[in-house]
Amino acid sequence: MYNRDQDSLDEYEFKIGTYASFDGGQTWTDLGQLDVCPATSAPPPSWPNNTCYPDENPALAGTGDEDVGDPRGTGDFGEEYITSDVWVQFDDEGNAYAMVLDSPPFSSGNGWGMSFHRWTTPSPEDIRSGNTWSRRIPINAYASASEQETTLDDKNTFAINNAGRDYDGKTGIIVACWGQNYDLASFGRQAIVCERSVDGGRTWPDQPKAISPPQIPELPFGPFVIGVHVVADRHDANTFYAVWLDRLTGFLEGSERSPLWFTKTTDGAKTWQPARIINRITEIPNIFPQERFRNLSLPVMAAGGRGERLACCCGESRTG
Repeated sequence: MYNRDQDSLDEYEFKIGTYASFDGGQTWTDLGQLDVCPATSAPPPSWPNNTCYPDENPALAGTGDEDVGDPRGTGDFGEEYITSDVWVQFDDEGNAYAMVLDSPPFSSGNGWGMSFHRWTTPSPEDIRSGNTWSRRIPINAYASASEQETTLDDKNTFAINNAGRDYDGKTGIIVACWGQNYDLASFGRQAIVCERSVDGGRTWPDQPKAISPPQIPELPFGPFVIGVHVVADRHDANTFYAVWLDRLTGFLEGSERSPLWFTKTTDGAKTWQPARIINRITEIPNIFPQERFRNLSLPVMAAGGRGERLACCCGESRTG
């Protein structure tokens, strides 16, 4: 949902909003932006340890260079604080979960992180009482702003393993994955990383674990991997699958033959098998004719009921 500020569309400033339906999608309740709070409850000194996302004040302009000279005056950091790229899923106990890309307006322009929210057994009564989504739960908990500002986490996904009996009082392992730029100073080197939670997303105690192939020594500007999708096996409580796109290989070959990489874990994301190429996407241009948008064919995957897997592709167009 774009912010209420008059220039939020031009400046691409928004926060994730959610809706809920309890009649099979015939009607929906607008819950507004996810976990916003008064700006005083999440000021810049609290980042990245804030528990909510600061709301904006349309009476003021933001804090970016583009806001200098605005007659309203500047200083509205809530306008600049972005949440994006939402993923939503239920466990087999009826609890709902949402993962978002969390982007405080650090001075560096970087510092994107990953955050999580829970909603225990959603109901119309929850909406009437205002007891819906939880406060922000950091997935990759950076200790300080200076530490987070060296990262650029992006293109997030998560999966809950619902294998086994439903409504047995147990939530399966949750695995969250994304692309993480781990060295912005040297060509933005990137890796696909994952973390896991074994308590229904309440805590994420481990460090991100890289599941994509390591950097090639003779290529200091790579790898460039993007668009991971993780899914859970429907029968094995510890098995997950992940697929992602690699744009660097095709570039080095002078072609558009961008491979899809695949890997799996059978121990609940403690370890992952060595990734392997499963397919190459051919003849898909980076820029479509007469457009100024980049194209990324990001993979989407589903796990079948009898253990079979299917990986397919979809396109993304984005101003760039």
